Amino acid sequence: MSRLERVKQAMRAVELLKEQKHRRTYESLAKETGLPITVLNRYVKGRVLPNADKTQKIIALYEKGLKDEVKSKVLKFHDVVNNMDLLSDVELLDAVAKTVASEFNDIDLVVTTEDGLPFATLLAHEIGAKLSYLLERKKLGVEDYLEINIFNEKGSARPLYLPKSLCTKRTRTLFVDDIIRTGSSACAVLQTLSECSRLQGGFIIVSIGGDGRKKAEKICPIRAFVELK
Repeated sequence: MSRLERVKQAMRAVELLKEQKHRRTYESLAKETGLPITVLNRYVKGRVLPNADKTQKIIALYEKGLKDEVKSKVLKFHDVVNNMDLLSDVELLDAVAKTVASEFNDIDLVVTTEDGLPFATLLAHEIGAKLSYLLERKKLGVEDYLEINIFNEKGSARPLYLPKSLCTKRTRTLFVDDIIRTGSSACAVLQTLSECSRLQGGFIIVSIGGDGRKKAEKICPIRAFVELK
């Protein structure tokens, strides 16, 4: 990791501390992190940045809390999943983006679905990448598209479109989505990206069941922030 990346990561750790400070006392943060209140105060006030070891400790500590919060925002009823509370919580999505950003270096383009757009926007901003989402209709003024056919359980195809000018053989891409279940849609997107760009991997906020994630991992590495049965 370069010095610049280390500084960025330290700043992300500080942002996570600030977010926690909105609802917690310095005393509880000190007990949880093992860091003195005076040190935490200097971090939160922006006077100093944590070193590499303390940065990793802070981020790892709050990742578990974020996972529990993400789980509480996803409601399941039989085969129906309601993730509106998750997608509308910008503060939580931003914290997740800051927690995982260091895992994705040298990404040129983040590709996402419509539901994945809130989180993908925050992650793309955090890692300094461009952003594009899969369109259900072609837009006027765009000359050429990549077409990706998504098949439902009955075998009917639904095309999605990605502007071809954004995604070239030299583009290092990352696929991001909110939820993966069967993996059929994600695999179709990942397969196309692997053929048309330098696909670096995928990040999914919530993986349900695990089968879909495992299927997608046959194409590229997939990181799921939360696993649900």
